Amino acid sequence: MATSSSRGAGRSWTKEEVIKLFHMVYERKPLSAKAAAEMLGRTEMSCTLKVVNLHKVIEDLVGQWAESGSASTSIKVKPKKRKIKKDE
Repeated sequence: MATSSSRGAGRSWTKEEVIKLFHMVYERKPLSAKAAAEMLGRTEMSCTLKVVNLHKVIEDLVGQWAESGSASTSIKVKPKKRKIKKDE
């Protein structure tokens, strides 16, 4: 019988598996659109629509990362070069 650690060894992650794992780690929490609107100076409807779009964008991003083959490796982030302005 295969152990849980050896069952998925060597098997590629699917987009659906990575998205499910993401949702297990980052559970969605209820949002008070009214409170968010007050804090951000926006309308409740605008906040509600933006949250729906935000969930979609995040799922798409996680899915793209999973499909890229990078899901089994660490993500390398290059720091952005900043130009330092001298005060005159």
